[in-house]
Amino acid sequence: MQKTFTVTRDWIFKNQTKRKAWTRRQLAILAVSWPPPRGWMYHAKGRIIDESDRVTFESDSGNLQGKLTWECDDSHGDLTSKPK
Repeated sequence: MQKTFTVTRDWIFKNQTKRKAWTRRQLAILAVSWPPPRGWMYHAKGRIIDESDRVTFESDSGNLQGKLTWECDDSHGDLTSKPK
């Protein structure tokens, strides 16, 4: 079963681009046409989207601070040392 997410007004605003807007793809995820009509946010909030669309919407905002997880192992040794 696919994990789902309920869209909120706060989440929409939290994931604006740096220009305080949304991309065409972000709006498409929320079933909003381009250009967005007046009142689009009222109709988008409460919409249920799947987890992959949530991730895409958030990554399209460009606000990835704290959303990326880095995994590394020690197989490459100490990356701070200078080559010999």
